[in-house]
Amino acid sequence: MTKTQTIAQVSPAVAADQDRLLSVAETRQKLGVSHVTVYNLFKRGALPSLHIGRSRRVRLSDVVAFMSGTANSSL
Repeated sequence: MTKTQTIAQVSPAVAADQDRLLSVAETRQKLGVSHVTVYNLFKRGALPSLHIGRSRRVRLSDVVAFMSGTANSSL
């Protein structure tokens, strides 16, 4: 992948997976924290989330960015 190529141009399957929406339970499992901690991360703005109906969803790419330390803040 060159600097000018996006992930979608190199591998559409990887790009689609990065856009996958995770539930709070899935997010909690990936981060290895409690659901209360996940909601606290939402509240602090450290982990972006979407409201879909009454549920919250998190983009896999945002979880990966948070885990790699490129998100706004950490635990």
